[in-house]
Parts: sequence; C-alpha cells; structure tokens
Amino acid sequence: MEIVQHQILGANLAKLDTEKLLQLIKFSVDYDKRYIISYQNFHGLYLLNRDKRLNSFFKDSIIIIDGMPLVLMGNILGYKLKKTNRLAWIDFIKPLIKLASDNNWSIFYLGTTEETASLAASKVKKEYNLEINYHNGFFDSTANSKDNIALIEKINQTKIDILIVGMGMPRQELWLLENHSKINAKLFMTCGAAFEFLAGTAKVPPRWLGNWGMEWVYRLLLDPRKFWFRYLIEPWIVVWIFIKSLVVKRT
Repeated sequence: MEIVQHQILGANLAKLDTEKLLQLIKFSVDYDKRYIISYQNFHGLYLLNRDKRLNSFFKDSIIIIDGMPLVLMGNILGYKLKKTNRLAWIDFIKPLIKLASDNNWSIFYLGTTEETASLAASKVKKEYNLEINYHNGFFDSTANSKDNIALIEKINQTKIDILIVGMGMPRQELWLLENHSKINAKLFMTCGAAFEFLAGTAKVPPRWLGNWGMEWVYRLLLDPRKFWFRYLIEPWIVVWIFIKSLVVKRT
C-alpha cells in the first residue's frame, strides 16, 4: 500500500485521512505487515529534537499528523496538507473499534490505570461487542525486568492482532522500540490518552477546537500545572527550530 510521506523537522509524516488510515490498518492486519503506526505533534517534535533515541523509533514507524500546527508547517514547506490530514485518536478511535469488531480482530491495550482500562473495555464490549484485553501502564518497563517479561508473555498468550500502547510520550515509543520484536502482533499503535477519553475519565475537548488547532487551550485551562510547559514553552522552541531549518534550507 503506497503511503505519501513528508518530512518536518526530522519526522516523516504520512499524508492520510481517516478513510485511508483505516485502510492502512486493515491492510496491515490482513497481511500481517507488523506496521508501527505512531503519531506526531508539537510535543513529539520537541522530544524528538531532544532525545535521539526516538529517531530509531520514528524512522521505522508510519507517523500520522496529530495537530493542526503540523498541517500549517507542512503547507509552509509546500506539502499541500489539509485539515482532513490531521488525525486525532479522539476522532478515529471509535471507527477503529468498529472496524475491529466487524473483522473480529483481537486488541490488547497497554496503558492508563487498571480502573480506566477496565471501564473503557466494558464500554467497548457493550457498544461494539468487542473484547479488549488490557494491562495497566504502571509496571517496571525495564526490558529484562520480571514485570516486563511477564507482560510480554501475557500479551503473546492472547494471540492479538493489534497492540495499542498509551503510556504517554516518550515512554510508549521507547517501550515499543525495545519490545515490539518480541511481541506476536500484526499491528502496533501508540495512542497517548485515547482510552481515557473513551472511558470518560478525561474530558474530550470540543471538536471544533481541534479543527482550529486550539485543543491545547482547553487542556491547559483544565490542568495548567500539568500542561503549562508543554503548551506555553515547548511550541516556541519547536517554532524556533523550524525557522532555523527554513533559513538553512534557503541559504
């Protein structure tokens, strides 16, 4: 399956919309492609330019665009991206679950608290008649730890099609980088806090804010202590790196 990719600050971003993303997911599962589908936003670009370990992860994954600022940056670079190329888990998680239910796929979710994961799985079971296996994200994720070894055995015993990891950046990416080769799955995905939104334990920003790249305002107002640096400092650092890259490119 052909995927158009555009590079922004060292990340090769896939030019997809929801329909093409779901087609890609089905292609990966149907043909056991073992793709890694990750996402990128301003926070991710900030981390990517600070932690070079992430280069190894992102260069081997298909990166979807999660944030209107990246769409704007892509258009500045001449890539002709549209709003529909911005793919947020909040928007496509339910179509993904329906697709999994329709095709009788097995999903394993890794992340969040036991209570939230259980609540999300119960809602999915009730609404889509899809069983989701899960494990909380609070474990010793060191590669050779007893927790990690037991977790991988548990995942492999369930004979899954899709592994979804939502432990926050960069922990989820670095965990997959170290462990995905040991796991018998047809597709790997990172999802951030998607299952918190699905469970209802985190408030979903109004979708019209997402279309204008303003979801960060909603999250910042809800939890300024958690998000102040991410939304008030990191973007300026990324913008400065982007401007410098433009100057270098044109000289």
